[in-house]
Amino acid sequence: MATNSTSRRNRKTVKSLDPYKMSEILKKGTLEGLIRFDGTGTNRYVFYPFQAMRFRWEPEEEVRAWAYIKLVLEKKYDPNKITFERKVKMGSSYRFVDIVIFSDHQHQNDEIIIECKRANVGKRAFLEAVEQGKSYDNQLYGKYIWVTSQKKNTYYKVKPSKNGRDYVEIDDLPSFSTSAKFTGALSETIWTVKHSLKAFYKNYIVPQTQKPWVSNFLLFTFFFVFIGFMVSWFNAKVITAQIDNHTRWLVKGRIHYGHLYWVVPILTTLVMMWAFKRKLFPKLTEKRTARNRKKKGKELPFVFHNKVIFATLIVVIPSLVLSELLFGTGDICRTCCIDKWFCWWSRGHYYKVDESWRMMNYFVPFVMGVPVQSIMMIILNWVFEAFSRLR
Repeated sequence: MATNSTSRRNRKTVKSLDPYKMSEILKKGTLEGLIRFDGTGTNRYVFYPFQAMRFRWEPEEEVRAWAYIKLVLEKKYDPNKITFERKVKMGSSYRFVDIVIFSDHQHQNDEIIIECKRANVGKRAFLEAVEQGKSYDNQLYGKYIWVTSQKKNTYYKVKPSKNGRDYVEIDDLPSFSTSAKFTGALSETIWTVKHSLKAFYKNYIVPQTQKPWVSNFLLFTFFFVFIGFMVSWFNAKVITAQIDNHTRWLVKGRIHYGHLYWVVPILTTLVMMWAFKRKLFPKLTEKRTARNRKKKGKELPFVFHNKVIFATLIVVIPSLVLSELLFGTGDICRTCCIDKWFCWWSRGHYYKVDESWRMMNYFVPFVMGVPVQSIMMIILNWVFEAFSRLR
């Protein structure tokens, strides 16, 4: 009878709060007995039975209630291990953490630190809340941090390091069942890597894809084709002609025309990197990257000191692989076969074409890989921009 009475009281509370447009998750929390409301108008309060705590119903409190119910109903954390207003000594004063989840019933070991801000919080205030959450962690030594305004969420996996604490951004908190399965460092590392990659994609790559990348793709494609055409002509008219007229390497099979083809994608990509360096790696982005790394007390990675070289390799390798798959290496019938597709790089095939069109032997395989190269240029720009925004 007592249970039925409690259930009826909770349903009555939900019904009475409907005019206040309470969200579905708050209604569920009320029905499950996780929260209870008192008062009306400006004197409304929320009571948390498991914590035996009562707070005035304000915008920030609404976010805390939402986060608490989400943790219990969706993430399956034990409400008896969750506390509010956890007292933390910061210098000579004390601060209070909105929500803390402990790993034990004695409330001795802090596991998850949660900082809540009102739903319409500004970007700067939210970033300040993130830093505040990290400062709490420096005192409590938790495993995870969650900063939320309900509309915006940031999650971190905390790892001890020689310099203090490292914060790896992830895309979500583990559920209680997942957290309980972390029996070793390897399984936890795999989970962290997986969810940190998801967070990087969601927070940094997705916003880049919303920019006018189609126009960049068309721009890169046009110049790849134009420069590739000129380099193919130069390769056939000058480089190949000089090697064929002054050496017997091509006749004896020391090298074949497929090897000479490599000049086209490599030289074209180098020219593209030089021409579009500032579009791929803007100065503003470089300064932001250096500033963020300096704040962390870390130097720029080796890759970023030599970004043009690595970018060239990343763009040119797919083109070489694709031409290899489509046109072969010419190891079969290098000098005799003419008509077979897999003998594209044979001497007979090369000289079958009229002299004025021999450059097409290099240009056609190159054009096949141009869309891939253009896409790789766009992805490079996205990744560089995304990395510069990591804090």
